[in-house]
Amino acid sequence: NLSVKDVGDKINFGKVLVVNARKRAEVRMKDLTVAEKQDMRAAIQKEWGSWLDTDAIRIVNKSKVPKGKKIIRSRMVLTLKDIVEGGVSTGQKKCKARYVVLGYEKTFHEETQERCDAPTVQRVASRVCMQIAASLGWKCRSGDITTAFLRGERLKEPYYIYLAPELGYPEDMVGEVWISVYGCLL
Repeated sequence: NLSVKDVGDKINFGKVLVVNARKRAEVRMKDLTVAEKQDMRAAIQKEWGSWLDTDAIRIVNKSKVPKGKKIIRSRMVLTLKDIVEGGVSTGQKKCKARYVVLGYEKTFHEETQERCDAPTVQRVASRVCMQIAASLGWKCRSGDITTAFLRGERLKEPYYIYLAPELGYPEDMVGEVWISVYGCLL
């Protein structure tokens, strides 16, 4: 699902920076209202469904993990995202769940020794890029590809992850991951 929005020539970068600067703080399920918990459970199901639908992962017994293979931790990141229309927050929040592999636990590929964690851009670097674009009068565009990180090429061999408790699997089950995913590039 690719949606591209043309921001245009006349953009209030101050407003954009303020909206983007709002921290999307991680939340805990126990701190949510009853309605938010219901929405968050739906968000978790949607996120996990994306992993299963794209064949990014298979659930296997821990005994099937080859000897010497490290099992990496993973977790569900829950946030309440501001709903923004026209660069202005509506005051409403949307529940967002993202399942991530803690790639920093496996920073180099076992065979090639290539870096395989997935670092992200720092907020300051993002703001510098926005300022340069504004100074040069560039037209800015933004895009989003739904489940982009789950659409990579299939790996030659899988890596293994512990499953987050929110998913409800028994402790002796692990995930056999076949593509690079959020937090871990192989």
